[in-house]
Amino acid sequence: MSSRRSDLDLALVIVAVDDLAAAVRFWTELTGWVLTDDAPVYHEMRSPSGTRLGLYTREAFAENLGVAAAGLAAGPLMPAEVYLAAHDVAEAAARAERLGASVLAPAEVKPWGDTVAYVLAPGGFVVGFASPAPTSVALVPEAVAEPGAGI
Repeated sequence: MSSRRSDLDLALVIVAVDDLAAAVRFWTELTGWVLTDDAPVYHEMRSPSGTRLGLYTREAFAENLGVAAAGLAAGPLMPAEVYLAAHDVAEAAARAERLGASVLAPAEVKPWGDTVAYVLAPGGFVVGFASPAPTSVALVPEAVAEPGAGI
C-alpha cells in the first residue's frame, strides 16, 4: 500500500434505482436513517456517523452522465455491495427480508473473521450486514484490502 496521504475522501454512495419510492421506503425502514434531501428524482439520507447514501432515479442518473438509461447496467443482481456494520447480523438480515429483500447468504463467519449475511435489496443491490471479529480493528482487515487479495 502507498504511504502517500490521499486528498480524497468518500463523500457519499449513490445508487440508481427503478422505483425511488420503494427504495426510499426500504432503506429508511431498514436503517432508520434520516432523509436529508428529497428532490423529485433524488433522495439522500445520513447515518448517525455521517455516512451518506443517495438514491437516484435511473433516468435522472443516466441523464446526469449523458447516457441513455438503457445503457446503465440492470439486472437481478448489480455488481456492487453496500456493507453495513450491524450488532446483530442475523436480525438485520431478517429485518431486510421483512422489508422485501431476498436472503442470498445467511450469517456466517467469513475467512477474514467478520460475521456477515448478504441480502439482495429491492433494485438489485447486494447488502452485506457485518459484525467484526472480536479481535478485528476494522470490518475489512488490511490484508483483504490489498490488491489481488480478494474477499
